[in-house]
Parts: sequence; structure tokens; C-alpha cells
Amino acid sequence: MGQPPTEATKGLVLRDYQLRSKRQTYEAMRSNRKVLMVAPTGAGKRVMICDIAIDGVNHGKRIMVVTDRRTLVNQMADECSSLGIEHGLVMG
Repeated sequence: MGQPPTEATKGLVLRDYQLRSKRQTYEAMRSNRKVLMVAPTGAGKRVMICDIAIDGVNHGKRIMVVTDRRTLVNQMADECSSLGIEHGLVMG
């Protein structure tokens, strides 16, 4: 983490409803320290998380994604790898 995203991340395109969710999440983060973004199955949460992570890394932030399923951890890692986002995994 901490490295700027590679050229691969520039091809990431969000749908209108994903952009709306991202904007609402950022608005909530301005006035709340703890924010939870919720979206239904198939809404593209991994893509939204990656886009938010790219923004954070570009602003010198570190991002932590927490999930209770190893499958989701692996899917998220694959998504980050495909977009050139440097990442690490911690599983217990």
C-alpha cells in the first residue's frame, strides 16, 4: 500500500448508481468518523471499493477492507491485482 496506482487503474469506470453511492459515502465521511456503505448483491461493491481505495492511495491514505469470507478476500485481492493496486492480506 502507499504506492500510486498503475496505468491499469485508469480504465476503471463506475456506473451512475456506483458514482452516486461513492459520492454519498464521501459526504457521510465528511461528518462521521465511521461510515458503512451497503449495496445489494451484484451492485459492484468490489469495483466501488477499488475506486475508493485508488482515491485514498492517491491522497496518501491506507485502506483496510474487512470481510468474514475467505472467498471474498481472495476475490478482492484478485480485483486489486487486476487493477494494479498494491495490497496485502491478513487472514486468521
